Amino acid sequence: MFWWSLVCLAVLPAAYPQDLLICGGYDVRALRIENGTVSTLWTWNATNSNLPESLKGAFVTTSECKPCPGGKVLVTSSGGGAGPGAVAFVDPVTATVSFYASAVNAHSADLLPGNRVVVALSYETNGNRIAVFDLATPNVEILTTPLWGAHGVVWDEQRQILWGLSDSFIAGYKLTNWNSQPDLVQVSWTGLPDGGGHDMYSVPNSPFLMVATALHGWLFDRDARTFTKHALLGDIPNIKATAVHPDTRQIVYVTSDGPYWSEHLRFLSPSNTVDFPGDHLYKARWIGAEPAPRLSIARTGTNTTLVAWPARWTNFTLQQSGIPDPTNWDVPGESIGDDGVNKFITITPTNQRFYRLFKTSP
Repeated sequence: MFWWSLVCLAVLPAAYPQDLLICGGYDVRALRIENGTVSTLWTWNATNSNLPESLKGAFVTTSECKPCPGGKVLVTSSGGGAGPGAVAFVDPVTATVSFYASAVNAHSADLLPGNRVVVALSYETNGNRIAVFDLATPNVEILTTPLWGAHGVVWDEQRQILWGLSDSFIAGYKLTNWNSQPDLVQVSWTGLPDGGGHDMYSVPNSPFLMVATALHGWLFDRDARTFTKHALLGDIPNIKATAVHPDTRQIVYVTSDGPYWSEHLRFLSPSNTVDFPGDHLYKARWIGAEPAPRLSIARTGTNTTLVAWPARWTNFTLQQSGIPDPTNWDVPGESIGDDGVNKFITITPTNQRFYRLFKTSP
């Protein structure tokens, strides 16, 4: 009898429990809140960036600041009166933008497998849809599908589904022909309990999405496709953003004081309020500890086994060993396949093997 196992090891960047991103006006900021004191870790805005001059004015009303692997941030802007809206992939350490695109009334974005990004375009001429771009080709749209009042997109790596939030429902999409002729095929439709779908964000280490409508806060079960009113946010109206910290489980949320923005960050479990007089806050997202990609193992035949991991984690490499805690790890000799969603090797095990994903760059 032969045994083989997988050991998933990765170096994760440390994050202080109350580090978070905020946006809403021209700036995107990373904050640290400690003992009631707020300090700014970094600030990004389009003015001093390497964005094309024609696009800088579009970032006057930032609508999303989503933390991504490697410490990067996806920034969207609805544009306001200064431009049509836009999306940018920002490295706050170097203050550089590696990808950008014009995107009318952009309200949300997320990374997809195959080095791509999806953007939710809300109410506007040429809006009411989701659009997909390739990160290697700025400002070139490669596909689109209708989504009325699109306000949120979340890539669900575990279920291999893209969730899209409309003003009245959540749609689930599968990625098809992702390497050759990419397309999004709708596989589910779930009506919202009430109207005005506005914010959608994953609850870490759970099957739930936090969903905010005009009058309520909800938990959407991605497996059962059902809604439950949130125990703490359920009857709070006008929630513009909410997020659960992956470690402390504290909730941060923003509710509008006027038509769109707020001067306050609010917290639950434990409760707290931090004031930002004169500011325009719209979204708040915990930075938290970056998750690690997961290895999976499955038999593919009588004597073969597939070892696979998400393709979008380009800063990790697969390593192997015959013992669980070696001094040195080796690179497997098998060739690596890539179907656009997962990378994989096919092995014919003849003895015990251990595998890990090793982080090669930030």
